[in-house]
Amino acid sequence: MVTLWIAAAVAGVALAVVFASLFPDTRRGKWEAVLLVLVLAAYAALEALGSEGSEGEDGDLRTALLVFIGAAIYFALMHVSFIGWSKRQDERVRLGRPVEKLKARHYTVMVLGIVVTIAVMIPLW
Repeated sequence: MVTLWIAAAVAGVALAVVFASLFPDTRRGKWEAVLLVLVLAAYAALEALGSEGSEGEDGDLRTALLVFIGAAIYFALMHVSFIGWSKRQDERVRLGRPVEKLKARHYTVMVLGIVVTIAVMIPLW
């Protein structure tokens, strides 16, 4: 279970970095993004620790952690994979040009992201 908490902490840091890159390029915007993830993580941890002593099963906590880790990994992978494309689309919008449609290679990257996420999640299961 300790391994899952460590993996969840690493996934939370990755998610905070991704959120920070999505917020405005101001110091306040970056802190808002990081604080958002920290508050959500603290709430989830307190809920998990609170339910651990009650009737909640250990399997429920494990499943919740795995879902969080998987979602964070996938979101971080997609952000890294599409950051260049996304910036180009933002520039096109600023210039008044139409946004490009997704191509087959973009969908392939999304499916590969799911495969990688599952491959990372299997040893944690």
